[in-house]
Amino acid sequence: RITKIFITHLHSDHFFGLPGLLCTLSLQSSPDPNKPPVDFCGPSGLQNFIWRSMELSHSHTYMGPMTPQKNLKFSYLNRDEVSPQRAQGRILHLDPVENSYFLVEDEQLVLKAFCLFHHIPSFGFVVEEKPRTGKLNVQKLKDLG
Repeated sequence: RITKIFITHLHSDHFFGLPGLLCTLSLQSSPDPNKPPVDFCGPSGLQNFIWRSMELSHSHTYMGPMTPQKNLKFSYLNRDEVSPQRAQGRILHLDPVENSYFLVEDEQLVLKAFCLFHHIPSFGFVVEEKPRTGKLNVQKLKDLG
């Protein structure tokens, strides 16, 4: 099941298919309040694009947007246009020490976003696996030479 979607930048070949994908995911799921929504993360403006696409097509999805704080200056979203029914999302804050945005952490991994140097606002994503105990059979390695 898809629970998180990450968009690096707002070129049409990277995000125009997102509204259709979100509608498909919603059709395959139920509005169960205990089921977590689909989160998406990307440059400012993505949230407005999703909302406008859903609004114009009269579509309904179960998702919660995330928008990194650093690129809010690139956003064209007018706060007065955000209806109370819409998910307000989260503002992600830049960690000045690591120069990245913290997105997700669980017992197995940490997920972060960072700004890329591109001619439009862009992000890269890093999945860091947490240390885990290996299962190396030393005797078998010795037997194999």
